[in-house]
Amino acid sequence: MRILLAILCLVPSLTGAGAPKPSRPPCSRQTAGRFWPEEANSDTSLARALSRRGKLEICTRTTWSYRWLSPTVDVKQLRKSRRQSQIQVN
Repeated sequence: MRILLAILCLVPSLTGAGAPKPSRPPCSRQTAGRFWPEEANSDTSLARALSRRGKLEICTRTTWSYRWLSPTVDVKQLRKSRRQSQIQVN
């Protein structure tokens, strides 16, 4: 029983679940056009690496507000949108 309890206590620390994530600033007029994580604004190689992993976001103005959006698209999203457009045409 003690071994099971020890394992349950160690799992969150080994997986990084307990590590605090840096908080993202609110997306507003002042942060429009900025990347998150903040380090990507000054390091283009980091921005490229984060975008390839789907971890990069950019503060973008939408019709009524500002919002953090990913500048990249997953291939699955492209296939899904293509299928939907083919269905609408036929």
